[in-house]
Amino acid sequence: MFNFIGFKNLIYNEIKVFYGILKHNYLPETPKHFYILLKYYFKRKLVCKGYYKKSLIKFNDLKKQKKSNILFIIGSGNSLNKIKSNEWKKINKFDSIGFNNTFFLKKINFSFHINRATHEGPGAIFYANDYCKFYSKKVRNNPFFKKTIFLFPSGLVSNFPNQLLGNKFFNKQNKFFFYITNRKKNSLPSNNIENGLVHDAGTLTDAVNFGYCMNYKKIVLVGVDLYN
Repeated sequence: MFNFIGFKNLIYNEIKVFYGILKHNYLPETPKHFYILLKYYFKRKLVCKGYYKKSLIKFNDLKKQKKSNILFIIGSGNSLNKIKSNEWKKINKFDSIGFNNTFFLKKINFSFHINRATHEGPGAIFYANDYCKFYSKKVRNNPFFKKTIFLFPSGLVSNFPNQLLGNKFFNKQNKFFFYITNRKKNSLPSNNIENGLVHDAGTLTDAVNFGYCMNYKKIVLVGVDLYN
């Protein structure tokens, strides 16, 4: 069934990011930037119907992977170094989601992981392929990510997952799910994932909203130091 709220949030996100591209890129680079976005968007759409057909899952499949009523959201702050091995073992008994640079972590078997983008800023899109290769290699070689389900933002402007999947860099053995980004200012988390996940101050908000959509009774933040 068509979800109007989700569609509206998707369009708003696309327009906002396009505006940012026009505002921050040098004019001669802008057409090339848009070309890359279009190229990998359609390339990703194509491979998800073929090469990654069995890897792409729906929200109902995602909910079946829920094993506990507590979700640990793992950041990448320095406070992670203070967690003892017996504490990691306790955390590993519950569902967990990492985001951004937690793909370096080798302490627990992540249930889920979100990575929205490569290095951001003017011109970053022209070097995204190198990062996609690096990211894929790190994930593939990390035994704690063997059964992890990855969450990627959907849309034309989501260049990182579009290049990662469009070039078939991503590990075919891992399942993944696409979600809509809700960038509307001061939006409260929705309990319907089809409306989109709130992306406000950073990817942490996506992870918290995901936990709400999955109906976890308790959400615990670990290594979320907020120093940057």
